[in-house]
Amino acid sequence: MQQPPPPPPGAPPPPYPGFGYPQPYGQQPRAWVPAAPVNRRRWWIWGCGGCAALALLAIAVIVFVFIRIFTGSPLRHFPTEAGAATTHDHFQAGNNLNTETLLIVDPHALAQVEAYYEQALHQNGWTTDTHDPSQASSGDTWRIARTDSPSQTGSITFTTVGTNTDIAVTYNY
Repeated sequence: MQQPPPPPPGAPPPPYPGFGYPQPYGQQPRAWVPAAPVNRRRWWIWGCGGCAALALLAIAVIVFVFIRIFTGSPLRHFPTEAGAATTHDHFQAGNNLNTETLLIVDPHALAQVEAYYEQALHQNGWTTDTHDPSQASSGDTWRIARTDSPSQTGSITFTTVGTNTDIAVTYNY
């Protein structure tokens, strides 16, 4: 049996795997090479890059949540009569209660507007405590709720302003 060769000059002191002994994956060492110096800038880059990635992820989650809140609002698909315009849409979020206020200006007469909303709301999944549209008067207020979530309620107030009818819709969800 042949002895392994002596260690190369500059090799670390024993214990080290000597030449001729089985190495992982069947490899034989050729010579001892000292470890490369550690670049400290690389750690800064990884650290800052990781923090930046976490910050971007947090921002993306926040943006997603806000988009979901605004597009998930029940008043986004609130019916409006032909010729009517939405002039104000205000969203307020607070202690487990979101409130949205929608102001619609309609050029039609008050009785015609109330008749339209009495029909349109029931067809679009809303329940109301409507009144007789022929008895319409400025300042009429109806209570509304979605048929799929009756605990979330709101109100519609009809007001005559000149030749227009203002419809103020407030909904809590």
